[in-house]
Amino acid sequence: MLYEIGFSFYQNALAQPYEFQSTSHYENALQALRQIPQKHRDTNNIHALIVEIEKKIPESNQIALEYMQRVETQIDTKEMVEYSEKAVSNKPKFKTLFIFANLINIETKEYFQKQAQEHIQQFPIQHLFGGVHINHDGRTIAKTPPIDLKESMTADFDTLFPTMVQNYKNYIELTAQAYVIPALFRLLLEHRITKEDLYHICENSTLIPKERIVVWVEGLWYGFELNFLVSIQLLVPQIEHFVRLQLKVRGAKTTTIDKEGIEIEQGLSTLLDKEEIHLILSENLLFEMQVLLTKSLGYNFRNNLAHGLSEVGEMNSYPAVYVWWLCLKLVVNNNSFDFKQED
Repeated sequence: MLYEIGFSFYQNALAQPYEFQSTSHYENALQALRQIPQKHRDTNNIHALIVEIEKKIPESNQIALEYMQRVETQIDTKEMVEYSEKAVSNKPKFKTLFIFANLINIETKEYFQKQAQEHIQQFPIQHLFGGVHINHDGRTIAKTPPIDLKESMTADFDTLFPTMVQNYKNYIELTAQAYVIPALFRLLLEHRITKEDLYHICENSTLIPKERIVVWVEGLWYGFELNFLVSIQLLVPQIEHFVRLQLKVRGAKTTTIDKEGIEIEQGLSTLLDKEEIHLILSENLLFEMQVLLTKSLGYNFRNNLAHGLSEVGEMNSYPAVYVWWLCLKLVVNNNSFDFKQED
């Protein structure tokens, strides 16, 4: 019976007039066929059928991407750019670095939560149906359920999270484009940021262990050289190391032991879900790290970098610039260095 159900969905997928409409049928077929025990999969070439369907799903998603159209919103950023450039102009180097790292006040988690509730009320039709999130390579990376509009104003964090993530992504791309990059260009016109400068700052940061100072210096320095491709590949693992180290200090277990007795370090996604994480990170910073580094609905930089899934464009994008700037902000604001000193 499971075979008949799965094969029926498979035939429905093949019968669709447009191939991009076939994905849900392929997925239903796969779910039914996977319930058949391994020992019975030689019957009717079930194993071969499963393999074929697994290939068909990303192909169907890739075709769906070709049918999609980009929606762009024009925003006048002139005042933001002027503010950013003026803020870092005609000041001593280290004071400029401090101002640059604190260029704007980052919006809070509560802000995005309230914004998500208002967005659902303002555009209810967008949220009546579930959503499928497809990566550039055709993989389905996340699905979001529909929202009950009657309960939207009392919806919990998990229900609002997909809308919060989308609003946050829009926010940081605008922040990087209108604030961070213009200010960075102006800063580099007036000052040369050297590795020695950054070393003095990093060695006085309570965020950075002594044995990791050189790595942080390199990661931050490459950002000032506008090479964010290298920068975030160096900095993102150091964020994970910092989180793991601080959790261990507070007695949290950061490893698992497999059935053979081998102890394996847990990844950043698991670490950020631990109860003790609230002793280390504020709710706002935790939300940012989840969206930027670990959540599939977000940018997922940590996992994409670790598994070699990030394209060059992603590593030199506005979100990558924001990750670099956020790392600089954390280092500068957790520091005993005197940023008021003259050059």
